[in-house]
Amino acid sequence: MDRRLEHAAAELRHARLRAIEYAVLAVATLIAALVAAPIDGRIALSLGAGAAVEALLALRAAHTRRESIATLALDPANYVLPEVRSYGERCTHPKERERLVRLLRELPHLAQLPGSIYLADRVHKVRAELEWLARVLSSPIAIEPASVVACRRLLSHGSESALYNPHLAEDEIHLALRRIRLRIVANDTTRA
Repeated sequence: MDRRLEHAAAELRHARLRAIEYAVLAVATLIAALVAAPIDGRIALSLGAGAAVEALLALRAAHTRRESIATLALDPANYVLPEVRSYGERCTHPKERERLVRLLRELPHLAQLPGSIYLADRVHKVRAELEWLARVLSSPIAIEPASVVACRRLLSHGSESALYNPHLAEDEIHLALRRIRLRIVANDTTRA
């Protein structure tokens, strides 16, 4: 394993431990608050607030770790890490692919609804690509997990997707879809 992957693995371990530590502290502080409640309400309230903060920190640490794994899953070289491989396997599970297909097929309609978070004009311009992706994902061909992860992130990460974020150039959508398509076609062994 190269140095970059070793560093990523260490960061994931550290993030996991941090989330566990915060969760354990939250539980311990909550127990202390419950014990203190009959004795002194002010102390119990302070401990309860501390438990809430520690629980939020645990959730934040867990979320940050999940986001790190999802970002690492965009690169096939990172699938040597067990967490990344597991995430990729979950993303390519038939039920997850079906869910992604439904969203791809519904997206043009959803983008037209008043108050939609999607940029309707951009969705309309890539409609054919979205339909192609839906057809491919609903087919039985094996698709590299990194391609499915890239598709998921395009549809679900508003700040980094030009389908949502008007501050990103429209070309970003076309580039992302082109990369996804090229990887799917390059890895499609049924064409050989």
